[in-house]
Order: sequence, then C-alpha cells, then structure tokens
Amino acid sequence: MCLLALRLICGCLAWGGTALARGALAAHRLVRAGATDPLFAGRIALAQFFAEHIATAASRLERSIMDGAGSVHAAADVFAL
Repeated sequence: MCLLALRLICGCLAWGGTALARGALAAHRLVRAGATDPLFAGRIALAQFFAEHIATAASRLERSIMDGAGSVHAAADVFAL
C-alpha cells in the first residue's frame, strides 16, 4: 500500500517537473528569439522554483511515507482492506 502511494506521488512529481521543464525550455527559446511576454519569465521562474524546492523534497517525502507505513497497515487490518 505504501509503495503504491510512494510510486504515485513520485510519479506525479516527475511528470510535473518534466512538464514545467519543457515549458521553461520553450519559453527560454522564445525569449532568446526576441519574445518579450512576461509570461515566459514566469514559466522559467516556476520551473526553477520547482527544481530547487519541490523536487528536492522527494527523498524526505519517501521517508515520511515509509515511516507512516505502520498506521496504514494497522488501518488495513481494522477495516479488512
């Protein structure tokens, strides 16, 4: 149960990070080509924030999920899941 949750959360983080990185790369190319829309700078900043603050928390998140495994297993026993 916990491994499934861990895979789901880490998969979402990976997918989200990939989507943000692709958007940032596209925005960077457009800015280098002369585009001046401030939205492009925002896309780049958001991807950088994600990479520096959210993606780096994945290992702590894994530890938290695995440490909480006992309560999930206890609930599964009580509710016969």
